[in-house]
Amino acid sequence: MKQTYIGFPSGSLKMPTLELVANAGVIDLKSVGRANEFATKIPWLTARILDRKDMPVMIQKGFADFGITGWDYLEESWLREKMEAIDYLPYSRASQEPTRLVLAAKTGQFESVEQIQWEVIVTELPRLTQKRIQELFGFSPVMEVSQWATEAWTLQWRVIAEITESGTSLNANKLTELATLFESKPTVFAPNGKVTSLMRDITYLLTQTLEQIRYPKFLYRM
Repeated sequence: MKQTYIGFPSGSLKMPTLELVANAGVIDLKSVGRANEFATKIPWLTARILDRKDMPVMIQKGFADFGITGWDYLEESWLREKMEAIDYLPYSRASQEPTRLVLAAKTGQFESVEQIQWEVIVTELPRLTQKRIQELFGFSPVMEVSQWATEAWTLQWRVIAEITESGTSLNANKLTELATLFESKPTVFAPNGKVTSLMRDITYLLTQTLEQIRYPKFLYRM
């Protein structure tokens, strides 16, 4: 059988993803270590750790056949229309709740989104942020791209669009949420027309593993 490559995301989603895949019996977590490419327990499947933000590009270039990354990063990519979502996986770094892309500003300076129309917004997801602000509030803001949006407010910018789970880091940095722009879950995806039954089987295995983690007693009784 032809070898298939799956891309796992780097960054904050790396360990939760590897733990999920290990719980599903696909990999031996102890044997992975710091390797960026490693065998799985499925003979036809090899795993590669790829940049979570560039996952669509990496798949398009053939570094993996399918992969997992946040839906927000997929929406940000210019390759979005060329990719097919196989399914969503309800987990994140600290919980099984979706992450959120939120607009936030220095506490006490702004009370509504309408007040920030002429402010520069700092974010690592400019395409998605601008699209959602246009859809929800009817204006197109000026964007500044930065990987470190939470830290950027201490410089010359007063408004950010940041990915958060609980909002704890925003509160710690004296930032107030103005609006939720987008909710995101890790997504298993592949190029349009190239989703195979084997990819669907792996995805189904992961979704069922998450169900067992979330509802263990209910599934046991069944």
